[in-house]
Amino acid sequence: MAVFSGFGGVTFWTFHVGNYRTFIITFQQRPEKSNDGYIKVCDDRGDGLTTYFLSPAQFNGDLNSFTHLKLSLKSEGGDYYWSKPDIRIKNKTASAEYSFSRRPKETWETFLVSLKNNQGWVIKGENGTTLKNILENATTFEIRAEYGKGPNPDCTGLDDVLLIKN
Repeated sequence: MAVFSGFGGVTFWTFHVGNYRTFIITFQQRPEKSNDGYIKVCDDRGDGLTTYFLSPAQFNGDLNSFTHLKLSLKSEGGDYYWSKPDIRIKNKTASAEYSFSRRPKETWETFLVSLKNNQGWVIKGENGTTLKNILENATTFEIRAEYGKGPNPDCTGLDDVLLIKN
Protein backbone atom coordinates (compact mmCIF):
# COMPACT_ATOMS: atom_id res chain seq x y z
CA MET A 1 0.00 0.00 0.00
CA ALA A 2 1.35 3.45 -0.91
CA VAL A 3 0.21 6.49 1.00
CA PHE A 4 0.40 10.12 -0.10
CA SER A 5 -0.13 12.65 2.65
CA GLY A 6 -1.05 16.16 1.63
CA PHE A 7 -1.29 17.40 5.19
CA GLY A 8 1.37 18.41 7.67
CA GLY A 9 4.76 20.04 7.68
CA VAL A 10 4.71 23.27 5.71
CA THR A 11 1.67 22.31 3.65
CA PHE A 12 -1.13 24.82 4.20
CA TRP A 13 -4.84 24.25 3.96
CA THR A 14 -7.21 27.20 3.65
CA PHE A 15 -10.94 27.49 4.09
CA HIS A 16 -13.67 29.49 2.43
CA VAL A 17 -17.19 30.61 3.15
CA GLY A 18 -19.40 30.78 0.10
CA ASN A 19 -17.39 32.31 -2.73
CA TYR A 20 -16.22 35.52 -1.19
CA ARG A 21 -13.55 34.89 1.47
CA THR A 22 -10.42 32.79 1.90
CA PHE A 23 -8.28 32.59 5.03
CA ILE A 24 -5.08 30.85 6.09
CA ILE A 25 -5.56 28.33 8.88
CA THR A 26 -2.85 27.59 11.41
CA PHE A 27 -2.19 24.25 13.04
CA GLN A 28 -3.42 23.39 16.54
CA GLN A 29 -1.74 20.84 18.79
CA ARG A 30 -3.46 17.52 19.53
CA PRO A 31 -2.69 16.59 23.15
CA GLU A 32 -2.47 12.88 22.30
CA LYS A 33 -0.04 13.51 19.39
CA SER A 34 3.02 15.43 20.53
CA ASN A 35 4.56 15.79 17.06
CA ASP A 36 1.41 16.46 15.08
CA GLY A 37 -1.12 19.23 14.59
CA TYR A 38 -4.55 19.70 13.09
CA ILE A 39 -6.60 22.55 11.68
CA LYS A 40 -9.69 23.89 13.37
CA VAL A 41 -12.40 26.31 12.28
CA CYS A 42 -14.94 27.82 14.67
CA ASP A 43 -17.90 29.81 13.42
CA ASP A 44 -20.27 31.95 15.46
CA ARG A 45 -21.72 34.03 12.62
CA GLY A 46 -24.93 32.02 12.19
CA ASP A 47 -25.11 33.33 8.61
CA GLY A 48 -26.25 30.06 6.97
CA LEU A 49 -23.16 29.81 4.73
CA THR A 50 -21.25 26.52 4.81
CA THR A 51 -17.48 26.63 5.29
CA TYR A 52 -15.13 24.20 3.50
CA PHE A 53 -11.47 23.35 4.02
CA LEU A 54 -9.57 23.76 0.72
CA SER A 55 -6.69 21.41 -0.03
CA PRO A 56 -3.20 22.50 -1.01
CA ALA A 57 -2.05 22.03 -4.62
CA GLN A 58 -0.83 18.44 -4.24
CA PHE A 59 -4.46 17.29 -4.08
CA ASN A 60 -5.03 18.65 -7.59
CA GLY A 61 -4.15 16.97 -10.89
CA ASP A 62 -4.60 13.30 -11.76
CA LEU A 63 -5.90 11.41 -8.70
CA ASN A 64 -7.05 8.24 -10.50
CA SER A 65 -4.23 6.10 -9.11
CA PHE A 66 -5.63 6.53 -5.59
CA THR A 67 -8.28 4.14 -4.30
CA HIS A 68 -9.32 5.78 -1.03
CA LEU A 69 -9.41 9.03 0.88
CA LYS A 70 -8.78 8.75 4.62
CA LEU A 71 -9.38 11.66 6.99
CA SER A 72 -10.06 12.40 10.63
CA LEU A 73 -12.73 14.89 11.70
CA LYS A 74 -14.41 16.10 14.85
CA SER A 75 -17.34 18.50 15.07
CA GLU A 76 -19.17 20.18 17.95
CA GLY A 77 -21.64 22.95 18.67
CA GLY A 78 -24.50 24.52 16.79
CA ASP A 79 -27.57 22.76 15.43
CA TYR A 80 -26.63 20.10 12.86
CA TYR A 81 -27.78 20.51 9.27
CA TRP A 82 -27.32 17.85 6.59
CA SER A 83 -28.06 19.71 3.35
CA LYS A 84 -24.44 20.08 2.17
CA PRO A 85 -21.93 17.45 0.96
CA ASP A 86 -18.98 16.52 3.17
CA ILE A 87 -16.41 16.13 0.37
CA ARG A 88 -16.33 17.88 -3.00
CA ILE A 89 -13.85 17.22 -5.79
CA LYS A 90 -14.12 19.39 -8.90
CA ASN A 91 -12.56 19.75 -12.30
CA LYS A 92 -13.22 22.57 -14.77
CA THR A 93 -16.59 21.19 -15.94
CA ALA A 94 -18.02 18.88 -13.25
CA SER A 95 -17.95 17.94 -9.58
CA ALA A 96 -18.24 14.84 -7.42
CA GLU A 97 -19.88 15.12 -3.99
CA TYR A 98 -19.85 12.66 -1.10
CA SER A 99 -21.98 12.85 2.05
CA PHE A 100 -21.48 10.99 5.31
CA SER A 101 -24.57 9.39 6.84
CA ARG A 102 -24.31 11.65 9.91
CA ARG A 103 -22.38 14.47 11.55
CA PRO A 104 -18.83 13.62 12.72
CA LYS A 105 -18.54 12.96 16.46
CA GLU A 106 -17.26 15.47 19.02
CA THR A 107 -14.14 13.32 19.44
CA TRP A 108 -11.76 12.37 16.62
CA GLU A 109 -13.31 10.01 14.11
CA THR A 110 -11.61 8.51 11.05
CA PHE A 111 -13.46 8.15 7.74
CA LEU A 112 -12.34 5.96 4.82
CA VAL A 113 -13.98 6.93 1.53
CA SER A 114 -13.68 4.91 -1.69
CA LEU A 115 -12.60 6.87 -4.76
CA LYS A 116 -14.40 4.53 -7.16
CA ASN A 117 -17.64 5.05 -9.09
CA ASN A 118 -20.90 3.87 -7.53
CA GLN A 119 -19.50 4.15 -3.99
CA GLY A 120 -21.73 6.95 -2.70
CA TRP A 121 -20.49 9.77 -4.95
CA VAL A 122 -23.02 12.10 -6.62
CA ILE A 123 -21.75 13.42 -9.96
CA LYS A 124 -22.78 16.87 -11.15
CA GLY A 125 -21.90 17.74 -14.73
CA GLU A 126 -22.55 16.74 -18.31
CA ASN A 127 -24.41 13.50 -18.95
CA GLY A 128 -21.96 10.60 -18.92
CA THR A 129 -19.43 12.28 -16.61
CA THR A 130 -17.94 9.80 -14.13
CA LEU A 131 -15.90 10.11 -10.95
CA LYS A 132 -12.94 8.81 -12.99
CA ASN A 133 -13.33 11.77 -15.40
CA ILE A 134 -13.30 14.24 -12.52
CA LEU A 135 -10.31 12.61 -10.82
CA GLU A 136 -8.29 12.77 -14.07
CA ASN A 137 -7.86 16.52 -13.66
CA ALA A 138 -9.01 17.61 -10.21
CA THR A 139 -8.81 21.38 -9.77
CA THR A 140 -10.51 21.76 -6.38
CA PHE A 141 -10.62 19.40 -3.38
CA GLU A 142 -12.81 20.44 -0.43
CA ILE A 143 -13.77 18.93 2.92
CA ARG A 144 -16.70 20.34 4.87
CA ALA A 145 -15.65 22.49 7.84
CA GLU A 146 -19.03 23.47 9.26
CA TYR A 147 -21.77 21.18 10.54
CA GLY A 148 -23.72 23.41 12.93
CA LYS A 149 -25.74 26.58 12.59
CA GLY A 150 -27.48 28.94 14.92
CA PRO A 151 -26.40 31.35 17.63
CA ASN A 152 -24.06 28.87 19.37
CA PRO A 153 -20.53 28.57 17.94
CA ASP A 154 -19.72 25.39 16.04
CA CYS A 155 -16.18 24.06 15.55
CA THR A 156 -14.70 21.44 13.23
CA GLY A 157 -11.22 19.93 13.36
CA LEU A 158 -9.50 18.21 10.41
CA ASP A 159 -6.45 15.96 10.64
CA ASP A 160 -4.58 13.16 8.87
CA VAL A 161 -5.88 13.66 5.32
CA LEU A 162 -4.42 10.90 3.16
CA LEU A 163 -4.86 9.66 -0.38
CA ILE A 164 -4.20 5.90 -0.44
CA LYS A 165 -3.07 3.54 -3.21
CA ASN A 166 -3.69 -0.19 -2.72
